[in-house]
Amino acid sequence: MTKVVSLALACALVATVYGAALGQSAPRHWITGAGTNSTLAFGARATLGSVFVTNAGGGAPAYLKLYDTATAPTCGAGTPVWTVPSFASGTPAGGAALALIFASGVGFCVTGGVADLDTSPAPAGVVIDLGFSGR
Repeated sequence: MTKVVSLALACALVATVYGAALGQSAPRHWITGAGTNSTLAFGARATLGSVFVTNAGGGAPAYLKLYDTATAPTCGAGTPVWTVPSFASGTPAGGAALALIFASGVGFCVTGGVADLDTSPAPAGVVIDLGFSGR
């Protein structure tokens, strides 16, 4: 019997395999509510090895904005160091085998607009999976 695996599941499996190969010790997972979802994802120096974002809520695009910070960021203030778009189609965005170094920690906001200072709310149901190493 042939089983069909969704693209989202396939991406999650790839992230898990790459994460293990990179020695990642702290996978993290969030599903956002409506709003900007200011969150401190990792409160110390970290290497971000994988990022996957899926807009399961659909309807409107959402933008994951990552900040090098030791506290939850103030959305619309400061400049994100990395932005990952997530379109309304539900197709996963992001990548594995990254080596993005955050000296202070990793915070994020999820907004409805791509501009660095945007504070428009993102739709609920954006799935965020990040893989960290404390190196």
